[in-house]
Amino acid sequence: MQASGVKQVDATEAYSRSKSGGAVLVDVRLGNKYESAHAAGSLSIPLYNPIQNWDLASTIRRAGFAFFGIYGTELNTNFADDVLSRIPKGKQIILMCENGGTLENKSGTKYGFQSRSLKAIYFLQQAGFRNVSYVKGGIAQWARDKLPTADGPDDGTVIFEDDNDDDASDLGFKVGGFKLPQLTSLFSR
Repeated sequence: MQASGVKQVDATEAYSRSKSGGAVLVDVRLGNKYESAHAAGSLSIPLYNPIQNWDLASTIRRAGFAFFGIYGTELNTNFADDVLSRIPKGKQIILMCENGGTLENKSGTKYGFQSRSLKAIYFLQQAGFRNVSYVKGGIAQWARDKLPTADGPDDGTVIFEDDNDDDASDLGFKVGGFKLPQLTSLFSR
């Protein structure tokens, strides 16, 4: 991942970029974690979901997680599609999880510490996203820096590439992120 230029962003820089509209914050934690507290203005697109099925294999996995006192989850196989349905590939995305992970070699590690943010970057890069980074220290650092937080569910916001394009000479209007011409100009002859 280091070879692909993945960058970590500190929480205050992530806040500044998202507030200015230069980047979109995406929280990849479980939905219930997002609802209890999240970075203000972030979108919830979980990398993992609670185990859904009740077939034998899922029940055994759920019991195995429970044995270790862990809430059973499984990979959201639609993660990249979920991101693409809400954010265009060209937009800068800053991912956030609980603690952020690191790519830095630290004592006792060869490749740093993995996290949901880093795993999410891998999946997004495989899907063709290139402008993706992660918050160093995750939501925990965000809270320590006393940056704005919110609670409650995600409102389903969809980000379009041209949201900041307010060209006054454009006489059309936007539908689903596409610009359509103003029809009156076609019929005014």
